[in-house]
Amino acid sequence: QGGLTTVLLAGAAPSSVLAFKLTDKPRVVKEPVALHFALRGNLTSAAASLRDTLRNGKAYADSWTKYETELPAYEIKKKEFDAAQAKAAAEKKGEKKDDKTPAVKKPDPPKAPEKPSVVESFEPYRALFAGKLPALVEAKREDAIRLAVSICRDEFNLRTALIGADDAHLLVDLLASKSVTVIAGPELVRTVEREEVNLPLTLSLKGISFAFQSNAAGGSRNLAMAVGFSVRHGLGSEDALRGLTATAAQFLGLDNVGTLAAGKDADLVVLSGMPFEPSTRVLAVMIDGQWVWRDGE
Repeated sequence: QGGLTTVLLAGAAPSSVLAFKLTDKPRVVKEPVALHFALRGNLTSAAASLRDTLRNGKAYADSWTKYETELPAYEIKKKEFDAAQAKAAAEKKGEKKDDKTPAVKKPDPPKAPEKPSVVESFEPYRALFAGKLPALVEAKREDAIRLAVSICRDEFNLRTALIGADDAHLLVDLLASKSVTVIAGPELVRTVEREEVNLPLTLSLKGISFAFQSNAAGGSRNLAMAVGFSVRHGLGSEDALRGLTATAAQFLGLDNVGTLAAGKDADLVVLSGMPFEPSTRVLAVMIDGQWVWRDGE
């Protein structure tokens, strides 16, 4: 009823993030779509825990990368060895042997690379460190945001989005230089030291990619209303709409949603007026080509 078609669900950090459609029978779109981490409370211990988690995940990912890199070379050598073995066996039987042709020296049997053991809880980290999944990091305060950027971008070079980064307006130059995305909300416009801070507007002016979150299942239907409040306080409506749709989908690798185009999922929201106007309401919602909700029904 709030006009949302695809939502994200995450457990306590660290955890995988699930994306699913809000049909009568919720359908998983992608799992995982990201990995969820947190820097809160005692930042010294939280940072140490995050580093340990990422180091362990990277070690697991690196072991598989090493195996997958060495495997093709081993398979080539194995074929060469098998061919030499077959030729040597044929020579012993006198099949087409040319006495003038010296015997082919058999190569030593190649050593197969050691295949790592599969650890289900670490499997998502392979995609994370391959750049296929982003890290979503809860970091609200200025010091937590700096730590998140230092660990995730500088130390581990991960695609990173900060969740609920209330103090991001204090670090816009840093976030822009490190190409960090911000997932703002649920409170978007605040008064800080007697001055109004419209976080999405501040990010937009610096060219920082941003999206929005409700941070609550029940509050999700009011997400567009909260974004509309930011629009009424200066945020461009087109930037706001992209933050709720295309920007979020592209960052999370959800290629079939987020924009209206041929070949993409038929997820449509019919509004009574322009998006983010106070009087505008949701009239109908279509997901995957099926009307799932109509006003008054």
